[in-house]
Amino acid sequence: MGMFGFSTRSLGRDRETDFSRFTRIQTTLSQVLAELEREKVGLRKRFTDTSADAALTLEAMSGQNDTNAYESRLDDLTVSIQGYEQRIMFLDTQLEFVDGILGSIGSFIREHRLMGNGN
Repeated sequence: MGMFGFSTRSLGRDRETDFSRFTRIQTTLSQVLAELEREKVGLRKRFTDTSADAALTLEAMSGQNDTNAYESRLDDLTVSIQGYEQRIMFLDTQLEFVDGILGSIGSFIREHRLMGNGN
């Protein structure tokens, strides 16, 4: 009991609560980082596959007199490739941002000595 009959919280308990809170934030952001990485890997595969398809279409087109069907297909593939590139670039931006937040949280925990198990 503290002064005037009020009970006070211990500094250790407060630090544990704070550490637990920031650990949950780190865990959640680490999961978001993993989701972003998985999406990027999937898009890179689609980008590679679509680029290969475009190369094959271009090759097939070179031996034909009537290239209208190939040109339409090539246009569609080009739009897809550009979409993948833009999305991958934005995912890279998000990855950098989330990684920066994780670094800041780690620094905050160290700076304020918010370590688990009473450390």
